[in-house]
Amino acid sequence: MPGRCLSVLFLILLTASLCRASQVPPDLDPWREWVLHGLEEQLCPPAFNNPGDRRCAWPSTLDLDLTGKGGRFRLEVTLFAPGWVALPGRPDLWPGDVMVGDRPGLVSFHQGGPAVFLEKGKDIITGTYSWNRLPESLPVPRENGLLNLTVEGREIPFPDLRSGLLWLREKEGLAESTEDSLQIQVYRRLEDTVPFTVATRVEMDVAGRQREVLLGPV
Repeated sequence: MPGRCLSVLFLILLTASLCRASQVPPDLDPWREWVLHGLEEQLCPPAFNNPGDRRCAWPSTLDLDLTGKGGRFRLEVTLFAPGWVALPGRPDLWPGDVMVGDRPGLVSFHQGGPAVFLEKGKDIITGTYSWNRLPESLPVPRENGLLNLTVEGREIPFPDLRSGLLWLREKEGLAESTEDSLQIQVYRRLEDTVPFTVATRVEMDVAGRQREVLLGPV
């Protein structure tokens, strides 16, 4: 009997590590959470250039509305496993009144800046800032996707974001007339294995303003 139990456990572990959630046999599906307890990151999507680097927190759109007296932010994030989500700010520019959906968020100092620990799922995080004058720069986590910036009621189409710092003063650089462009190349590698597999590589050359583009099926 012990040998049989070990065989079943090995089968569950093998199935969980090799199969996607939709490929787990129905008889083993109730055991999936138990087998993956503490290993939830194994199901997180990998980085595009490193299959071994799995990212469990995926921040998408960050909205910043700032003035000389303070401001507010709104961050959309998706987590594929419980983990930390970094917030814009630093110890002297600490976000306040942080809410995760409709509940208060507990902001902690994590890896050099403010962050909240969230469970798996999609959330919207909001918060405020208070200062006597608009700071020269504001740290913004590099993992964030789209950034929408408004300063003193004026939308900034080309935010000056360099090395994780959002510079809030007028900058010289891209002009308002910069044209939007998008070029896409798709490469596929077919592998005659069992099952048959297709590896797809998408290369994009993007210029112009920050924006969201829906590409459809690749």
